[in-house]
Amino acid sequence: MVRGMSSSEEAAAVALVESFRAAQNAGDVAACLALLHPEAVFDIGTGRFEGVPRIATLLRLLARLHYTTTGAPPVPGAGGGLAALWTVHHDDLRRGRIGELRVHAEIGVAGGAIVLLRTRPTPDTLERLRAASGSVDPDAYSDAREREP
Repeated sequence: MVRGMSSSEEAAAVALVESFRAAQNAGDVAACLALLHPEAVFDIGTGRFEGVPRIATLLRLLARLHYTTTGAPPVPGAGGGLAALWTVHHDDLRRGRIGELRVHAEIGVAGGAIVLLRTRPTPDTLERLRAASGSVDPDAYSDAREREP
């Protein structure tokens, strides 16, 4: 059970996230937006999107790329939220012959809406991204806030 949530609240939070994923996999941006808190934050490692208008722009781009995720529903995670390991597929990955990406997701749900979605590539995915970009920079594809000063 997620800290601070009853089992029924936890089940509702997981169902909400799975509804969001189903809508995103179908390219239904409007349905995705209906499940977000107005001040939601999406932090996808390569960018941070705050508030529904900015997230809507991101979701429209992802829909054009046929962005989908597969993987098990989220489970209780650290800090009172949900956590998941998902596999990401989209057109740019196929065109670039990168294949699929595995990401760790942290999801915050409150008041029947998603308030946070934070994703980070797994270590093996991060290595593949660096290799595909030809980068030897160890900070390539990392979050500037997570680097040493």
